[in-house]
Amino acid sequence: IAQCHCDAAVLRSEERKAINRLLGRLSADRRKARTELAEALTSPRYFQLLERLDVAARAPETVASNATVGLLVAAEFKKLRKAVRALPPDPTDDALHALRIEVKRVRYAAELAEATVWKPASRFLAQAKRFQTLLGNHQDAVVVEQRLRDLVAHATAGPVWFAVGMLVERQRARQQQVRESFLTGWNKLNKRGRKAWL
Repeated sequence: IAQCHCDAAVLRSEERKAINRLLGRLSADRRKARTELAEALTSPRYFQLLERLDVAARAPETVASNATVGLLVAAEFKKLRKAVRALPPDPTDDALHALRIEVKRVRYAAELAEATVWKPASRFLAQAKRFQTLLGNHQDAVVVEQRLRDLVAHATAGPVWFAVGMLVERQRARQQQVRESFLTGWNKLNKRGRKAWL
């Protein structure tokens, strides 16, 4: 929402007012979602989950060796490489989002092994975070674009449509920037991953 407000600053007064009304609806939706989240975080179900996690942390069922953790990371990294190779030249938004989830899996596994692999793991993790952020920026732009399109479907014609069109164009530009940076980001992560895990 903050990014949309910044983008709307370049609009003319009439269009800015129209878009601010729509963004007000987004803010209301956000407040509602936060309220629901706060309720979920105070529910008995959530406290039961925390209790189960606490028990599991105090008495883990298995303790993996450093070699086992390294093999786990290597396996996850190989899955990630396979997923990237399977991407078409112009991957869908959903494919990029799924790839981001794969990067998270490798990153979380690598965090377990960082203490034993040291610098190679740390360098890999730093690059994984950057690549995950890059893909996250794409997903954020996709979600914002869709939300803007949903909002404008219920709006009256005129300044709102024009303003939303401009904001959607900004989200498309962000998505395109990520797509243009994808290969460079992947090559850096792949290089770090090969040094650390293969």
